Amino acid sequence: MDKTELKVKTTAMIGAPDREVPDALRTALTSAVDSITQIIEAHLAEVHIPGMIDPAALTLVVIIDADADEGEVLRSIDQALQSAATNPDDLGVWPLLPDDEALPAIRSLGCRINSTG
Repeated sequence: MDKTELKVKTTAMIGAPDREVPDALRTALTSAVDSITQIIEAHLAEVHIPGMIDPAALTLVVIIDADADEGEVLRSIDQALQSAATNPDDLGVWPLLPDDEALPAIRSLGCRINSTG
């Protein structure tokens, strides 16, 4: 899983997915995030960042514990999806901390997928 750093004040357009998310993918993602204790909550959104994520792509937004090792969490997500044989090439993962200012907007989309937290 490649990591891309966003610059401060990067414009990101975030919304609920405008395409049907296959049940197998939704189930695999939910199982993956529910199995990783450092993930507080997770949302499956569609994200477009001009020049970076263009066109818009499905993005798993994970809110991780402030004390968690971000790299370890990302590796765990990748391993869980690989073992489920459901790892679409265009799925991005965006880790956030619980105090991130983008979180209220993401929560308002109504696309939370995990059952814990």
